[in-house]
Amino acid sequence: MEFFKYEKVKSFGYKIIEETSKTKIGEISFPSPVITIYPENNFVYIDFIEPKKENFSAIVLLHSFLEREKGITKLLSNYLSKGDFGVYLICLPYHRKRTPKNYKNGQLFLTTNFERSINAYRQAVIDTLVFIDWLNERKDVKNIGIVGISLGAFILNTIMGIDRRIKCGVSILGAGNIHYIFVRSILTLPLVFYGFTHGIRIKDYKRVSKDYIKYLKDIKEKGIDNVDCKWKWFLIDPLTYAHLNNPRKVLMINGYFDLIVPFSAVIQLWKALGKPEKLFLPCSHISSRFFLNLIFRKTYKFLKKNLL
Repeated sequence: MEFFKYEKVKSFGYKIIEETSKTKIGEISFPSPVITIYPENNFVYIDFIEPKKENFSAIVLLHSFLEREKGITKLLSNYLSKGDFGVYLICLPYHRKRTPKNYKNGQLFLTTNFERSINAYRQAVIDTLVFIDWLNERKDVKNIGIVGISLGAFILNTIMGIDRRIKCGVSILGAGNIHYIFVRSILTLPLVFYGFTHGIRIKDYKRVSKDYIKYLKDIKEKGIDNVDCKWKWFLIDPLTYAHLNNPRKVLMINGYFDLIVPFSAVIQLWKALGKPEKLFLPCSHISSRFFLNLIFRKTYKFLKKNLL
């Protein structure tokens, strides 16, 4: 798809930091095909745990918005590595080692500069596709799965509509229809208020919603590259690509009482994906932490069934 086209990356760093009797632990790195004005953001880092065996399935992990080095996704990485998977945790744009000087972790990913925010999302997708290129060329990797948490789940659902090499995915606290979520999420209230102070009104949001409904209909009939996109963020929305991902294996894990990712947006994506396997929990975005053991076990069981 034109919006996510990139030049093939040939230079990858592969560094082993620690070894045990069964695993190799280290870091993979490569230059991002998407160049920004921030040098720190122009290099991609992946923490990995690989089993010492000839053939294994790889799991790509995408972390949440503002998540730091030792967050939930790192815990999930350690959990999944016990199942003889190769586990690869990608550092998303403007986060962790990719945070520009004088800025906080993840601060530049989502701001009032919508052009930069859309490009950050596009860069996250492209960086992941580049890494999947690398995995796909390895003779010892037999299958590729992907797991995303929150922001990572949005990126995951976009990628699975683009890349057929991914066999299955687990979407944790993700959804579709970014415009709908933007208007209703407590996370983006400051941005909605910013828009209000700059002349944007409810009628404008309703107009964009109508445009998106028409856009979804048109791309299903004509194909994404054959339809003019009125609003650029339609091109990064998981709902845009759901019909392309529909036949494949996806597990959706979400909270009924999520105020950051409204449950109504979850249902929109779930239906668009053909009502795949789900685990809907009595929790919010934050209180989902109380269900981590269940979420990790369900994720592991799903990946073991569909990848091994």
